[in-house]
Amino acid sequence: MDKNTIRKITEDKIINLEGNGFQDFCDRFCIKLYPEDYIPVRPGGPKGDTKNDGYCPKARMFFQAHATRGEKISKTTGKISKDLKKCLELHRDLKIWTYLTNDTNLGEVETFIDEKIRPIYPNITIDSLGHKKIAEKIIQMHEKDIEYILDMNLKEQAKQIKIEQKTGSQFNNLAEELNIAHQGDKHYHVGSGKSEIVLSNEVETIMS
Repeated sequence: MDKNTIRKITEDKIINLEGNGFQDFCDRFCIKLYPEDYIPVRPGGPKGDTKNDGYCPKARMFFQAHATRGEKISKTTGKISKDLKKCLELHRDLKIWTYLTNDTNLGEVETFIDEKIRPIYPNITIDSLGHKKIAEKIIQMHEKDIEYILDMNLKEQAKQIKIEQKTGSQFNNLAEELNIAHQGDKHYHVGSGKSEIVLSNEVETIMS
């Protein structure tokens, strides 16, 4: 399967994930990205999740996964500041902290990290991965690993996309025909919910 199709499938999958679904996805992603090191973390006991959603104990890398679709930027940046500060308090040997998100408009978050967060913590590497960066890393992997991360069959998903594209094309062609005001003896009237075709004093109603 070509990479452009896999990229589209992957990006669409990522941006539509929410809550725990996004965290589970990030676990599968990091397990394949760091197969010998990554350990998922979930809230449990009095310490909760110790302000990280997964980490690599050997590399001292910690990850924060947060689905932010539709969230106010002030809430997102506030969570980044709070979680990173607490994570450093609990894990002083932290070397790399990565913020994973499916936000499609990551510009403000990356500006905040670059201008407000990195200057405070110059001795650690702070990174952010949005849906496009995550997708780029995924599409470089073996197809079976991609299917594991996305939790889907790529070939079946590609077939579904082709069906949707074909249906959309057929609908657009019909809409284009119906938008012709006059063509010979035919008079087309396009309305909301119904399209009426008037031909030789006979009315054919096409349900849209």
